[in-house]
Amino acid sequence: MPGPAAPDAGSRPTGGQTGSANRDAASTGGVGGQGGSAGSGSGGAPAPAADAGAGGTGGAAPAVTDIHGTVPQGGGVKGSGAAFEDRLYKYDFTLTPDAWNSLNVNALANASSNPRKYVPAVLKIDGMPAVPGDGMIGLRYKGASTLADCVKVTDFNQRKCSFKVSFDELHPGDKTFRFHGLKKVNLHSLQEDPSALSEKLGYRLFREMGIATARVTHAWVTVNGVAKGLFTVVENVTDGRFTEDKWPGDPNGNLYKQAWPGRLASSTTKGYYDDKLETNTDAVPPVTHDQILAFANDLKKNTIPAVNPAGLFDTLKKWSDPEWMARLLAVDTLILDHDGPAQLVCRSTQCNAPFAYDYSNHNYLWYQTQDNKFLLVPWDLNDTWGVNMTATELSTAITNSWDLMPSATLAQCTTYRYKAPGGQSTYSQCDPIYKAANQMRSLYVKAVKDMLAGPYNVARLTKDIDDWNARYLMDAVMKDPKMDPAGYPARIARFKMLLAQHADRMKQVQ
Repeated sequence: MPGPAAPDAGSRPTGGQTGSANRDAASTGGVGGQGGSAGSGSGGAPAPAADAGAGGTGGAAPAVTDIHGTVPQGGGVKGSGAAFEDRLYKYDFTLTPDAWNSLNVNALANASSNPRKYVPAVLKIDGMPAVPGDGMIGLRYKGASTLADCVKVTDFNQRKCSFKVSFDELHPGDKTFRFHGLKKVNLHSLQEDPSALSEKLGYRLFREMGIATARVTHAWVTVNGVAKGLFTVVENVTDGRFTEDKWPGDPNGNLYKQAWPGRLASSTTKGYYDDKLETNTDAVPPVTHDQILAFANDLKKNTIPAVNPAGLFDTLKKWSDPEWMARLLAVDTLILDHDGPAQLVCRSTQCNAPFAYDYSNHNYLWYQTQDNKFLLVPWDLNDTWGVNMTATELSTAITNSWDLMPSATLAQCTTYRYKAPGGQSTYSQCDPIYKAANQMRSLYVKAVKDMLAGPYNVARLTKDIDDWNARYLMDAVMKDPKMDPAGYPARIARFKMLLAQHADRMKQVQ
């Protein structure tokens, strides 16, 4: 698929290219072999490829797979794929009594402070120190509502909370303190993913559709010899290692977390972006956010006081890539990501107030390329595919999918609210970015058809699930009482059924 022409918006903003503490060069630390990157060609989604960890470790000279230089399966950080092979890793943490107590007593504060606070811990992965020396790394709990629920368990040894591992926390800037070139990984506790597969399959489908995002595998985790159970190991997407790995020819762009240019009540002010910048935070001179502000203001002038659909689509072409967006929305719609960027949640005060383009969506990032294209990146897929939904919730999520919603007017958006998993919501078509996306129906339909003809093959996915369970996953679940081992076979059977149902549903898109 040919990409849109580069905008005439000028060069990347001053700042964001030099002097950043989280933009150091490719790591030479860590251990790992070489492997091929996925796909080749120019434009559009790459051909379906094996999961990044399947048999290879990534890190060979990457092939450019689209006009943005994106390598969805990774390859810019040599050997990084060795951290995400299709197998069960063993993560063993050892903490002093003081560090263990601090981790648990201060769990919520450490996870929300700025900067986040870690405690020292020795980590061995598969019996070997994760970093040079004794394997000392930084460790903290992570999560929002999931962490708040987890810490209600008063017995520290009985808690199964998600972790963030910072390999270089005690040696900032030292490139040898990496695990296969990575600075951080996330260990997700699977408390919202009873299938243990939602993230692994969801992220893989995004990558195979040409969307750069995280790689995933599984690990058995212990702390001070106490088994914590089965976790997913999820690649960290909020530092320069991620952008270096996925855009090796253009690693120095600004990466924004949960900054939505369509949220017009906030997004046209510089302060909105200051604390949402994940990379180039120490750039000299400082990042100005000029381009993302221009993106937001272009959306605003084509929305207020009157909606101009053609102008919104022109804005999307100028500042983003409609084909990238179409492919992302094809996957997002199929996996029912009701906690992602297309879910516009109105909090209690917002839901009772006149509609003012003020709502909350989350679990996404924007990457700013060197030609000032903002590419949407998905994040946090632990509650997808409908595995946690009742039949009623599943029906509601499908009925209110962004591509089935009305092209709502401003007056309608004042009253259009619906109850969805996760809270009271506003129709996605009330947002200027999705109004623009509604003008690219042909691109979206093509992306859906490409997905069903290639990466989303139910027989292949079912075979993969059976293989992972036979080789390591089933045994791990059976040893983890918090995974409800007795109910796991039925959950896997339902997951397979949902895979087929989602394929049938998407075949109706036209």
